[in-house]
Amino acid sequence: GAHRPSTRTSLARLAFERVLDLANENPRRSPVDPQIATVDRSDQPARASRHSSNSIPIASSEGSSREEAMTTMELPKEEMERMMFFEEARIRAEGDHAKDPTNAQTLTRWGGALLELAHFKQGPEAVDMIELAVSKFQAALLINPKKHDALWCLGNALTSQGFLFQEADRAGEYFDQAKSCFQRALDEEPTNDIYKKALEMTDKAPGLHAELQRQLAEQQAQQDAARGVRG
Repeated sequence: GAHRPSTRTSLARLAFERVLDLANENPRRSPVDPQIATVDRSDQPARASRHSSNSIPIASSEGSSREEAMTTMELPKEEMERMMFFEEARIRAEGDHAKDPTNAQTLTRWGGALLELAHFKQGPEAVDMIELAVSKFQAALLINPKKHDALWCLGNALTSQGFLFQEADRAGEYFDQAKSCFQRALDEEPTNDIYKKALEMTDKAPGLHAELQRQLAEQQAQQDAARGVRG
């Protein structure tokens, strides 16, 4: 419905992964967590090839179906290692939070790990994990409203949420909120190129969303036609 994101996330996931990559082209400069930031993405050709052009990644209905059906055990080795890394980061942050519930940096690390893990999920599970990440960033900002890395992370999470809505107006609400977060982050640290790039990226989000929905509609039509032929 209008108030729940679409669960057709295979292309949406690729799209918001690309948006996150645009916002953070150099992961080693990620403000989320120095340990998280040192993940080396250079040895992940599958991921790199998805984002090698300026166009939106387009998956065929067959390829998309394979991705939808992919289980954790079928993930490529480097993706499995990446998922395990962020799962460990999540557990570590959760433990640190239990010891010190008012530490905004711990909450930001926790949310960052959840947001990364959401990329390995499908449908409602991905949606719920992004929402949980948002709650951690918001909690961090309640403790420290000027925490620029938490603002940047929240902007990324809101952008991801926007792409999961089919309706342009609903998605636009999230993109606008994300833009506000990126602007606030940049206000706190005006020389941060990542924040500048993220702010520029949000202006492209509505067009990217429209193209994504067109592709999803085409994909659905192809699947419906294939079912009709088989039927």
